[in-house]
Amino acid sequence: MESSTTPPNTNTTLLSQEANLFELKPDTAALHIHTTNPPASWKNYLFNPDYYVELDQCAQGRTRVLQSPARDLPASYRYFYLKDEATEAVWNLSCQPLSTALENFEAIHNTSHSSYSGQYAQIESKLVGFVPVSGSREFWTVQLTNTSKQTRKLSLSSNRAPQRMARFTVMPVCSNPMPTARRARARLP
Repeated sequence: MESSTTPPNTNTTLLSQEANLFELKPDTAALHIHTTNPPASWKNYLFNPDYYVELDQCAQGRTRVLQSPARDLPASYRYFYLKDEATEAVWNLSCQPLSTALENFEAIHNTSHSSYSGQYAQIESKLVGFVPVSGSREFWTVQLTNTSKQTRKLSLSSNRAPQRMARFTVMPVCSNPMPTARRARARLP
């Protein structure tokens, strides 16, 4: 006699677990990754005729100059550190190498760029990297939002430009949109 209960489908269980890790949005051709530690690195390949970079879910990956002779660049890590000057707390905007858990982490791989967003210590961050149409370079932008009620003094540094360190003050987000939303202004030494 056959049992009326069927064994659970392990493939369905695995698929539902993986569905929490990422989401593919066909309308924007973007892969949204919700974890810094997926089963394998999910990479985005950005390039132009002179330059190639592969970025994983933590902004790490190989960089290659395609001009003759083609060569790999030694630094394949992109670390963007943020430090709260008052509390001395330090974290990385793309989670590595400090392994600081960002709340609401999301990496988005799109056809033209990769972006990384999350929140730590009431500071929301968005890091966007792309390769321009020409030239052997990549560009990175950082957007910070202070969601706390107090003014914060922060420092931003990167291994991509270690000689530069920005110090700035981030004001709390103003609920009144007038005159304009306040943005962080960086002063480079």
